[in-house]
Amino acid sequence: MILDVHMHLRHGDAARTVVAPETVVAAIDRGGVDQAVVFAISEPAADCHARVDRARRAFPERLIPFATGRITEGEAGRAEVEHAVRDLGFAGVKVHFGEVVAARGAAPGLDDVLPMFERIAELGVPALVDAAGALDVFEVLAGRMRQVRFILAHLGNPRDAKLIDRGLGICAANENVWTDCSYVFVPGKRAEAVARCRPRKVLFGSDGPSDKVDAAEVIAEIRALGLGHDDEAAILGENARALLAPHWPALSG
Repeated sequence: MILDVHMHLRHGDAARTVVAPETVVAAIDRGGVDQAVVFAISEPAADCHARVDRARRAFPERLIPFATGRITEGEAGRAEVEHAVRDLGFAGVKVHFGEVVAARGAAPGLDDVLPMFERIAELGVPALVDAAGALDVFEVLAGRMRQVRFILAHLGNPRDAKLIDRGLGICAANENVWTDCSYVFVPGKRAEAVARCRPRKVLFGSDGPSDKVDAAEVIAEIRALGLGHDDEAAILGENARALLAPHWPALSG
């Protein structure tokens, strides 16, 4: 199976673009993708969760819901994550450090992010993290919260080769860190991720639906790496299945 671990129902672009569930499903159909992790950002966590819950109920066999961990909402945000996981059955949590930057004008520190990840650790679900350049904080967090299974988005950064190199180093050095290869525009870095982190630590993602990304092109790039069948299948879906199946039983079959 092919599983996209990074798709939006609401984006973080300047327009805060909202995407209909039907548009997400049409996009994964065009890309030859079987299922996709979906989440929303750039709105209150309760609204994100209502949006995601409607989508997963409309397409329960195609869309896997992730909660939104809004650090800026404090305890209310952490309670919303717990509600989404425990009561709504969401399979993981997306945390975007960039939402802290947007709200406060500065990157978060460890003390800002730690309470959210302590709650995620209690819930036991994976955390998809966009570090928004704050890889120093993410590195300390990953080392301190060994019980959390982290997915570092965009290999660490979409366009900065040095930040990608650092993100790959964090992934390679920490058994509890995986990385998704979505929305990466530095040539050759997906291949480098596979070489440095090993195929079992890299996950396919697109960061769609968007006119800036094409899932089929990312899949073609992965297939052009000349990996064996098992390694290719791991990146395109089996790694994600292993991470998510304990929390999304439909993936266990």
